[in-house]
Amino acid sequence: MTIKAINPATGETFASYQEMTDDGLRDAIGKAHNAFLDWRRTGFSSRAGLMHQAAKVLRENAGKYADLMAREMGKPIRDGVAEVQKCAAACDYYADNAEQFLATEPIKTEARKSYVIFQPLGVVLAVMPWNFPFWQVFRFALTQVTKGMPAYAEELFGPEASVIRVDNEDAAIAAANDSVFGLGGGVITADIARGERVAAEIESGNVFVNDNVRSDPRLPFGGVKQSGYGRELSHYGIKEFVNIKTVVVG
Repeated sequence: MTIKAINPATGETFASYQEMTDDGLRDAIGKAHNAFLDWRRTGFSSRAGLMHQAAKVLRENAGKYADLMAREMGKPIRDGVAEVQKCAAACDYYADNAEQFLATEPIKTEARKSYVIFQPLGVVLAVMPWNFPFWQVFRFALTQVTKGMPAYAEELFGPEASVIRVDNEDAAIAAANDSVFGLGGGVITADIARGERVAAEIESGNVFVNDNVRSDPRLPFGGVKQSGYGRELSHYGIKEFVNIKTVVVG
């Protein structure tokens, strides 16, 4: 099947892509697995260097990538440039910090030596919403590539959000939690302490008080309930999809 890229502003079809066949998918997975077998043995300095290079490429081509987002999905150029720059910042962040996040953790026991190491599991497939076509992929892929794992992402239409205004605190919490989803929540209030108290009761992976829900490479990002479990970003996200292995020397 041919997939067409249509400019939402003009209706123009400016590109087309062939849907991957089953055989093509199996071949891609096989190649990714073979790459993983080599990539997991590379030194972190090599991976960090490539991530810094990726950041450089992103910044140099931010305008071009933003133009592509505008033509494919109608995203304003300014927002597209900001998204690409955010991806570049995340590349630098993990290049500078991931080695520390994945360092061996010694744990004192009665044994001669005991510690925990973090080993990559293998190829991971991600299903992503489409509203941030660069950031959705980078925020997931960086935590995988950093630890020696390939990543492949598919994008789907994103979720919808609703805003509910109520005066009663318990009613507000009940209304916010009356959903099968639980990715991001928000509290707008003049009473910060009350806002934090309400935030603690909201069933979601992220709650922002007097601010917009957004992701930050320094903070874990993810959901609960049908928004899925597990975390991306920060030192929490980088330890998803790893074998947290205990080693004990008697």
